[in-house]
Amino acid sequence: MDKGIYHAVVKIYELDDQQRPRRCVGHAQSGDFENWSEAKTVWVLSIGEADIARKRGYQWANFYGLCPLRYGDIFLGFLWLFEIDHELPNGTHFGKIEVFFVSSEDNLS
Repeated sequence: MDKGIYHAVVKIYELDDQQRPRRCVGHAQSGDFENWSEAKTVWVLSIGEADIARKRGYQWANFYGLCPLRYGDIFLGFLWLFEIDHELPNGTHFGKIEVFFVSSEDNLS
């Protein structure tokens, strides 16, 4: 583990195969908590995660957030998966959010 390095998990967007912006998980880091690296995409919604929503009767899914914490030499987190039924007229989406427990050795994968 890099002691003295701060990690930020941020919302970031990537285009899917239909050119729709999809919420993904991004990561930035800082040595002083003031100057941050450019956020890089570290987790894009996979077919498996999208299938979770489809198997439950939803149209598609997006990541909605990730709350990580360091536990010893690993990172644990709560990943919010937004299972979307449809888009509302004002551009927001209707669906539900489920929370999944995730882990990473480096907070990047």
